[in-house]
Amino acid sequence: MRKIVIWLVILLSTMSVVQAQDESRVLQTGVPLSGVIDIHHLTQMYSFTSKLPASSGIKLQNTGALPLKVVIIDSTGTPLTHVDDIAPATEGGIDSWQPPADGTYFVVIYPTEALNNRTGSFILTRYEYPQPLSATGVGLQFELDWQAGARLSLEIRDPLGQSIHWKNTTTTDGGSFVGDTDPIDCKTFTPHAQMQAARWQGAVEGSYEILVHTIDGCANSVPFTLSVKLNDQTYPALSGTSQANSTFVSGFAVSADGTGGLSAQSGMVSTTPTLAIQTAQLVSTAEALPTGGVVTDQIDDDHPYHSYRFEGQLGDTVSAVVKRTSGSLDTLIALLDTNGNLLAINDDSAADTTDSAINGARLRHSGTYLIVVTRYAQMIGATAGGFELTVTGVKG
Repeated sequence: MRKIVIWLVILLSTMSVVQAQDESRVLQTGVPLSGVIDIHHLTQMYSFTSKLPASSGIKLQNTGALPLKVVIIDSTGTPLTHVDDIAPATEGGIDSWQPPADGTYFVVIYPTEALNNRTGSFILTRYEYPQPLSATGVGLQFELDWQAGARLSLEIRDPLGQSIHWKNTTTTDGGSFVGDTDPIDCKTFTPHAQMQAARWQGAVEGSYEILVHTIDGCANSVPFTLSVKLNDQTYPALSGTSQANSTFVSGFAVSADGTGGLSAQSGMVSTTPTLAIQTAQLVSTAEALPTGGVVTDQIDDDHPYHSYRFEGQLGDTVSAVVKRTSGSLDTLIALLDTNGNLLAINDDSAADTTDSAINGARLRHSGTYLIVVTRYAQMIGATAGGFELTVTGVKG
C-alpha cells in the first residue's frame, strides 16, 4: 500500500495541475467520457467536485483489450476507494461512495497487466446521489398493465439520466425492472393480461420521465393503465391507448421531503421529431445569440425551452450542437425562421447519445432566425438539466 500511495503522490504532482484545469477531464454527473490506455497514456486521470451529503458512483465500461483498475484519490494522492481488474468487454464500478469531506477528488485509471502491444479503452461515467430518501413499503414503483394485443414497453428515465426497461433491468441508484413483452403471433393470438414494472426501494430526489412505447402487435391500438406508488401512497392512474409510431409521455417528481406528484401534462409524442411550441412564444421569449455562438443554460419544468435569435444571410450554412452538461436532460434542437418555417430539427445526433445536432443547414433568405433548445417531448417532457449550445456559421 505504501508503494501505491507514493506512486499516486508522484503521479498527482505531475498530472493534476494540467488535467484538473482541463474541462474535458472534469466528470459531470451522468455525462460519459472516453479514454485510452497505450504506450503514450499509461494512466488516465479525471477530477470531480463533491459536496456532502451527496455521494458518488463511478461506472467504467471496459471497451479495450486490457484489464483496468479504478482508484479514487484525494488531493494528497491518498487512495480512498478502488475497484480492481475490470476485464475487457465488462463493466465495473464504485457504487454510492461518500467522500470524507467537501472538495475535489480524482479518478485514476490504469492497467493491471503489461501492455504487450495491447491498447486499453474505456467509457467512464460519474453519478451523483443526493441524500437518499428514506423508503417504506415498495419505495417508488411504476406499473404498466394492458391486455396484450400489442407489444408495449415501459421505460423510466431517472433523475441521474439512466433508463430502465425490459432490455436494461437495473440502474446504479437501485432501480429494478420486472416483466417482459411477449412476441405475438396474430394467427394464434389470445388476449391476455400483461404487466411491466420499474421499482426503487429508495427513490432519489428529482424528476422521473415515464415512457410507454409501442413496438408492434395485432391491433392498431391497445388501452393501457399506468399506476405510480410512492411509499404508501398510490396516485391517480394514468391511462392511454397505444398508437403506432408514437410514445406516451408523462412524469413524476420526488421532492426532498419524500413526497411526490404526477406531471400536470401527459400525452402522445410522435417518433418523428416535430416542434410543438408556438412560433409566437419562441419569438417573444427569444434572446440574442451571443457573439461566439456559445450558450450555457438549464432546461426544467419552469423553463422547458430556450430560443436564441440571430441575423442570417441568404446562403449561410449554420450548424449547431447542444450537449447535456448535468442531470437527466434529453435535448432536442430546432432551427426556424420567425415565420415558423422549420429548416431543421434533431432529437439524437447519434444512436448512442441523447445530445442533439444540426449539421450544415442552408439559410433560405436573409433575415432573423431562431435556434431552439428544448427537451424530448418538450412541454410534457420530464427530463431536466444543464446544457451547452454551440452555433457556428452565423455571419450576421
